[in-house]
Amino acid sequence: MQRFQENGIAKEKVVVSIPATEEGVHATRLLAKEDGILVNLTIVAGMSHAAVCAEAGATWITFHIDRVRLPTPASCLCGSLSLCVAMVV
Repeated sequence: MQRFQENGIAKEKVVVSIPATEEGVHATRLLAKEDGILVNLTIVAGMSHAAVCAEAGATWITFHIDRVRLPTPASCLCGSLSLCVAMVV
């Protein structure tokens, strides 16, 4: 991050993309929560995986579209299927 700042690029303009593996989520906790670095966790495979990423402090979450299953009325946990779909899409 220091090199970006030395070249006049503000920390708020830099986003680090990391695969959302177990190690990537751990790295996000360190970068986002402790250092305030913006993180995009990639290759997220579903809503529970996204929840783990959000809890870790990810600024953005990028879904792997082939793996995302849109909620159905039976699987909707928030009580508003349209809200669940909006969060996924």
